[in-house]
Amino acid sequence: LPRNLRPWTARPGFGMSTSSSCWREAPSATECAYAPRLVAAVPNSVYDIGGGAYTAELATDVEADGGVQYLYVMRVVDTAQRRVALYVAAEVNGMADVLPGGAPHFLGVFKDGAHVNRGAADLTELAVFEKAALRVVVELLALGDDADVKQRGGDAAATSSDSGGGAGGDDGARTTTA
Repeated sequence: LPRNLRPWTARPGFGMSTSSSCWREAPSATECAYAPRLVAAVPNSVYDIGGGAYTAELATDVEADGGVQYLYVMRVVDTAQRRVALYVAAEVNGMADVLPGGAPHFLGVFKDGAHVNRGAADLTELAVFEKAALRVVVELLALGDDADVKQRGGDAAATSSDSGGGAGGDDGARTTTA
């Protein structure tokens, strides 16, 4: 794990709350109204977005509480307000084997008390999800095509530009390693 990252676990009063469906890892963060229902997840990487206005944490090894399962989840925190702004998740498509041409995942977004399915895709590879999730974050936070996205430590994730808005394709953000 990168330094200063702890596994996300459901703990009373701190961490993920399975009863409220929200993570509260950032000190003083307020609970969000609607989020992925998780029991545990392992942080993989952290990004500073929009000149530090937002921080995103990507998690793997996700254990969900409920009918929807997740391969990866990215939590985005508004650093000034110390609250969760949105989540992007690789949701497992339980019908992929049944439906002709069914993709194994959906790119789901939790924002402003709602969930939006951004389309089906094969998000099995972490780098593919990372790129799609960062593109959606930059778009939904209206940061512009040349938004500054810096990964803390590790390898750079996504690189430049296309205006596609679904689960695949290039993102509009420029990612560098900090």
